[in-house]
Amino acid sequence: MSVFDRILLILVSILLALFSILIILFPIESPDIISLYYANNLLRLMKGNYLFMGIGIILLLISIRLIVVNIKTKERQSKSHYIIQRTDHGGEINISSETIIGLAQSVADKFVGVRNVKTNVDIIEDQLFIDLKEK
Repeated sequence: MSVFDRILLILVSILLALFSILIILFPIESPDIISLYYANNLLRLMKGNYLFMGIGIILLLISIRLIVVNIKTKERQSKSHYIIQRTDHGGEINISSETIIGLAQSVADKFVGVRNVKTNVDIIEDQLFIDLKEK
């Protein structure tokens, strides 16, 4: 998730938290917090004021964008196939096929005269096979 998306997520979270606080405090019958009179005046102010409609549309678009980014991130994570998985007392180690392909291609690029290498990675009977072929 990019920095821009994280900032949007923080803003939407803050607005949702404020709205939640208003919903929590509204049923309390203390006149100092939120009264029905103030809520009614706010609703009257909103009627015919297109600034609130614009704010609502912007929040809706931000929410849709965050949902789409979240779905794309989950699809990318599910497509990642871990070739090496190891659990140790220090934690879990996962190495994906893309990591091994990138490492093999970076090593192949260091050789003089080797260009346009296609890399395939396979695991057969707990052995890692790396095929490097010219495109």
